[in-house]
Amino acid sequence: MKKKLNGFKKFFAVSLALVLGLCSFACDAPCSHRDANDDGKCDICTVEFTDAKDLCEICGGELDGDGKCAACDKPAPAEKCENCGGDLINGECEACKPVVQTCVLCRDEYTGEQCEFCDGALPDGGNAVNPLDGKKIIFIGNSYTYYGQTVHNGSSNNLTQAKRTGDKGFFYQMCKSNGVDVSVTNWTFDGHNLRYLFSDSCGATNKSCAGENHKSYLTDRYFDYVVLQPGKNDILDETSEGDASAIQFVIDFFKTANPNVKFVLLVPYHCYGKIGSDLILTKTYLNKLKTYADQGMIVSDWGSVVQDILDKKVQVPNSTLQYTKNTFVISKSAKDGYHPNMLSGYITTLMTYCAITGERARGKAYDFCSNSSLNPTPSINYYFHIPNFIAKFYTYPTGVTTNFNEVFASEIDMLGIQKIVDAKLKLKEYTTYNYS
Repeated sequence: MKKKLNGFKKFFAVSLALVLGLCSFACDAPCSHRDANDDGKCDICTVEFTDAKDLCEICGGELDGDGKCAACDKPAPAEKCENCGGDLINGECEACKPVVQTCVLCRDEYTGEQCEFCDGALPDGGNAVNPLDGKKIIFIGNSYTYYGQTVHNGSSNNLTQAKRTGDKGFFYQMCKSNGVDVSVTNWTFDGHNLRYLFSDSCGATNKSCAGENHKSYLTDRYFDYVVLQPGKNDILDETSEGDASAIQFVIDFFKTANPNVKFVLLVPYHCYGKIGSDLILTKTYLNKLKTYADQGMIVSDWGSVVQDILDKKVQVPNSTLQYTKNTFVISKSAKDGYHPNMLSGYITTLMTYCAITGERARGKAYDFCSNSSLNPTPSINYYFHIPNFIAKFYTYPTGVTTNFNEVFASEIDMLGIQKIVDAKLKLKEYTTYNYS
């Protein structure tokens, strides 16, 4: 009677399972395996269970050690993505996982809607304490630096350090706009190279300072940063003792006062614009930039920003303006064609500031460039005044025009130029230069 009852129970269970579509004797169809009598086998199809306790979500059977159901031999279904319901593989949804792209501007890989390096919503990088705050910096060079108002025009008649300390040009204003207190000394002289500035007798025979010993006027040589803008005839790779045009001579000159002084090398536009003229010294300088950088010098390669835009190697993102040489360079005479205008002066300032501090260029202020109330010398009416600058420095040939004023007026273009500066600082293309 008991055997008949057990047989009836089994028949009833199998029949119910068949009616419900839960089981077949071969276990090919979805089934509901249970071990009610705890004998380690399925009450319905007698498949042995394993020690695994997880149940198969496909058929309800228990899963063995390899994640497959002992009854239907199918793997456990993948976890589902909470966003789209797709299968997760190694924790990532194949359907909606971020697509890695390469930024066409800075060639950085990114996964969002825009590159986090040059157009992301991240806060400024850089140092917790700005390395320029409370520091002294000196700009050494000529009109390839001061025409753009990075520092203001230093007359050759002003020889003493006292008259050249406290410059309030673009670099000072950039620091001020970022809450940085810095003392700027302007040691730029028109028509001078490093040899003239650091020899015992200035060789600028057509200047009022001819024969002067400029370095003797630098009575305080203690600076935290020395920014060097070489002239076109400076032999920077020479290291012979006493050679005033050798970069090592200049380094030693300032290190005697501050062994920890840092040096910044400017690479103006004329370094690129004159390459076609086969200037060996210019090519030598460019090819040595990696060496200088490896020695710990900071490189502000602002000339490559201008050159690449003009060569269309890069485009100002989303701009509708046309960029020509006059967008960046003054046009005052037939023999000119390399001196920076106020826009290039801003690029010089921006790139130098960011190269020193490590901060991003994107989002930095530029409104000070056209704030005439900042002019410390009202008698020079083109300081911080774009219309007056254009009137003075765009006079050749007759009818010459520029649109750098339109660039300054365009938030899109100024942001685009800042992005390019960020990309240049990141890529450090000067480490690969090999001009012949």
